[in-house]
Amino acid sequence: MGIYSVKIEDIDTSLGGSGGRIVNVRTSSSHSFKTPTRPICAEEITSKNFLGYRGEIKAPLGVLPLNINGKRLERFRMNNGTVKDLGRTLQSLSDSTWLIPSFPVIQTCSPLSCERDALHKIAFEMQVKTSGLDYICMPWVDGKISEFESAVKDWSNSAENRGFGCVIQLDMKEKPDRFGQKLDFLAEMSETGAVSIINLRYAEPNNYPTQYAEVWSRKDSLNALINCSEIPRGVGKGSIQSEVQTKLISYGIDSFSRKKNVLNPKAAGFLASQSPPRNLDEIAGYKMAIHSASSLIEHKVYEKIEHEYRCNCSICRGKSMTDLTNRFAYKDNGEIEKRGMVYFSHIHNHQSDQAQMDLAKTFIRSREMDNYEAIQSVERKKLEDLVRF
Repeated sequence: MGIYSVKIEDIDTSLGGSGGRIVNVRTSSSHSFKTPTRPICAEEITSKNFLGYRGEIKAPLGVLPLNINGKRLERFRMNNGTVKDLGRTLQSLSDSTWLIPSFPVIQTCSPLSCERDALHKIAFEMQVKTSGLDYICMPWVDGKISEFESAVKDWSNSAENRGFGCVIQLDMKEKPDRFGQKLDFLAEMSETGAVSIINLRYAEPNNYPTQYAEVWSRKDSLNALINCSEIPRGVGKGSIQSEVQTKLISYGIDSFSRKKNVLNPKAAGFLASQSPPRNLDEIAGYKMAIHSASSLIEHKVYEKIEHEYRCNCSICRGKSMTDLTNRFAYKDNGEIEKRGMVYFSHIHNHQSDQAQMDLAKTFIRSREMDNYEAIQSVERKKLEDLVRF
């Protein structure tokens, strides 16, 4: 199931507006979805599998991050075992999203050359061999504009010839003029449907406002789904963190996916060797999302004010934290699961966010996203006051 068309339905281009855009993404003759939306990612897939959660995690598409950072990138070129391991990881993620359109996002800590060298060939073949994918992902590349354009055309044409779409990646930290030139080229490609998904590697908007303005100025010409990957769960310090999604929506970004982190073998081995927690005070800490206030809050603080924010998402279903802890913090044998509530919180974050995205759409259509942000600010102040007292 791929993407047949991307049509911009509503858009706010005024300088003072915070409306973003609504895009109708058609995946078949009878099915489509509208943005902004939150895809299912490795974080939610892992959580669902770990908990053995049988409930549905609703999402219109899947984003499958594949971490090839640091030494992994070095081994990717030289080690067949590394390529096979990453291929198996990608296949497992693809198997978990077979009912919805899905695409990989190749995460690297540094860009590849635009020259289609061995790394490009390995990445291409690994992805096209994965069953169930609708798209393959061109790695983040660096080079002259002409070289970038040549690489995009080669990847797009080669993917199409093998029955796939192609996801093109850009880095939000790139110099604004070059970044804008690349966006203009991709806008042209999107007119013909040659490019229907663009992935932007997240950077903090307050630190890179000119790059985000380049996206904003083209949100009526980019006829492609714009995903922003590797976004943090929350920003800031303390018991309450802020979310960044509302800000990203205002620049015309359509969907949002988390970064996939990988534990090194020593850390994984250490965690596996630890004894089960003796009581609930020893479980891993986690944060609960309160999207109406665009916030994440530490669970021990949340438990004190949960009566004000009882959640009706598909996993919470209006239940108390006591009931949810009894369900997700224990193994079948009665032992306490150290990270059970962490995985629960990931699913809650995703599912409650879907409802919030639906609410955001209504404000975009009515050109009242400023009011939506004001409501979130009021809710944030209310949350801070409750925590303080």
